Amino acid sequence: MGGPRVGIPRGLGFFEYHVLWQGFFEGLGVEAVASPPTNRDILDRGVRAAVEEACLPVKVYFGHVMELAPRVDLLFVPRLVRMERRLYTCPKFLGLPEMVKSCAGRLPPLLCPVFDENRRGSKAAAAFAQVASRLGVGLARARRAWRQARARQARYRAVLAQGWPRDQALAAARGGALPQASLRPKRSPDGRLKVAVLGHSYLLYDPHLNLGLLARLERLGVEPITGDVLPEERVLQAADSLPKRIFWSFARRTMGGGLYLLERGGVDGIIHLVSFGCGSDALITDLLERFARRRGRLPFMLLTLDEHSGEAGLQTRLEAFVDMIRRRRAERAAGWAG
Repeated sequence: MGGPRVGIPRGLGFFEYHVLWQGFFEGLGVEAVASPPTNRDILDRGVRAAVEEACLPVKVYFGHVMELAPRVDLLFVPRLVRMERRLYTCPKFLGLPEMVKSCAGRLPPLLCPVFDENRRGSKAAAAFAQVASRLGVGLARARRAWRQARARQARYRAVLAQGWPRDQALAAARGGALPQASLRPKRSPDGRLKVAVLGHSYLLYDPHLNLGLLARLERLGVEPITGDVLPEERVLQAADSLPKRIFWSFARRTMGGGLYLLERGGVDGIIHLVSFGCGSDALITDLLERFARRRGRLPFMLLTLDEHSGEAGLQTRLEAFVDMIRRRRAERAAGWAG
C-alpha cells in the first residue's frame, strides 16, 4: 500500500470497532498500523504521561499512542460522541483528542473525525469521508471503502455471536472461510461452572490490563461467558426493561447482558470488571448486584482494576469466589436430595 502510514492505538474503542476502522483504511489503499498488545512498558509510559485522575483505560491508551508515534505519519484518534441514537459514550471518549494532544508529548498529526449519530452531517459515513479527504482520497472511493468496512464489521460481530473465538471471527470477517464446525469450541459439560464476566470491551479483551482474567477462570475449571456470545437484540431488550433508560452505550450493554443472563439462567455467578474511578460503572455495579440478589441470590463479585492491581490478589479472590460457588452448588444439591 502507498501513501501515509496511519496508526491506530490498541485501546478504548479499538476493541469494538477495529475491524471497521482497519477495513476502511485498507479500502482506501492506506496502510493502517495497530499498536502491539499492551505490555508493561506501554502501560508504564501511559501512566507517566497521564494526569493522575485519569482512569486506567485512558492511561494505557496514552501508552499506545506514544508507542505508535515514531513509526507512523498520522494517528487515528476519533472522537466518539454517540455511536447509536440517544446513547452517549463515556466523557473520556468525547475529550480523547484534546487529552492526547495535551498529555502524550510530541506527536504526528492526528486524524480526529467526530462520530455523532444524532447530529446532522456528523454520521459515521460523513466522518469517514472527512478522513478520506484528509488523506487525498476521492468521495466515490471513500463511500465504497465505507460500505465494505461496514459489511466486514457486521460479519465479525455475527460470527462472534455464534461462539467462535475472536481470532477466527476476525479471519472470517476478512473474507476467509469459517473453520470446520468440529473446530468450534465445545460448550462446557453440564457439570462445569459457568460465570458471566461483564464489563467494557477494552478491559475484558486486554489480557494485560485484566491480568489474564479469562484464562485464569478457565484454569480453575470455569467457563467464562462474555457479552460477545449473547444475542444483541435480547441484551438490549433486557436493558430497556428498566424503568429509566441507560444512556451510556457500553454501560447499557453491560447491564443488558447481566439482566438477560439473570432472566435466562444458566450461569453460576457474575463477575463485573471495572476500572477504578469509572462513574457509569459505579451505578451499573450497584444495579447488577441488587438484581443478582433478588433473582436467586446469585453470587456476584466486583473486580476493580488500576495500575496497581496485582496478580496474587486477583488469583486469591478468584479462587475464593469459585470455591464459594462450588460449595453453594453442593449444598443445594444435598438439600434437594434430602
